[in-house]
Amino acid sequence: MDKKIFSPSAIKTFSECPLLYELKYIDRWERKEADRAWHARVAGDAFAVGSAAVHGYLKASVPINVETAVKQTLAQHTLSVNAFLDAGGTVVKEEVLKVQQDLEHAIRKYCATHPLGRWTILEVEYTLPEKYGKPRLDLIGRDQNGILSFADVKFKRYLTNDYLDRTVEGYRYDWQFLQYAWALADH
Repeated sequence: MDKKIFSPSAIKTFSECPLLYELKYIDRWERKEADRAWHARVAGDAFAVGSAAVHGYLKASVPINVETAVKQTLAQHTLSVNAFLDAGGTVVKEEVLKVQQDLEHAIRKYCATHPLGRWTILEVEYTLPEKYGKPRLDLIGRDQNGILSFADVKFKRYLTNDYLDRTVEGYRYDWQFLQYAWALADH
């Protein structure tokens, strides 16, 4: 019998609060009112769409189409907001507009800097098989030294330089990234 591999986020949620795990992963409950955490998750999902477009351009060795990346990012955000509203959720319109402004600024900055531009990109939005818990790697490539690497792009609306090192350090030994490294090496 094959063992089920759970996602790192599911394991983390369970270890912090088994009831929250049950509500989120088994019962699939969703919030009724959009709070800061909901906006962060939806903005992160939207930014992932835009950054994937940037990675696709880099993989194809073609110029980055900034306007298309912005449109895809904002379209994903709008889709998520509308789905939430259609399900009976409520949002503060001004907060939605502010998030969209932040997203547009962030994806334009990402296009301008494309921090992984020195990589040779092999795969974009690559999902590993079920035996690894089906983790989705934002990017697989070879870094400037030719080393097989992966990247998981994160979006934060508010991150001052005072918290940058602490935030990055928080991901250094995160189970999600350790699982990604294990799964990619084993695959």
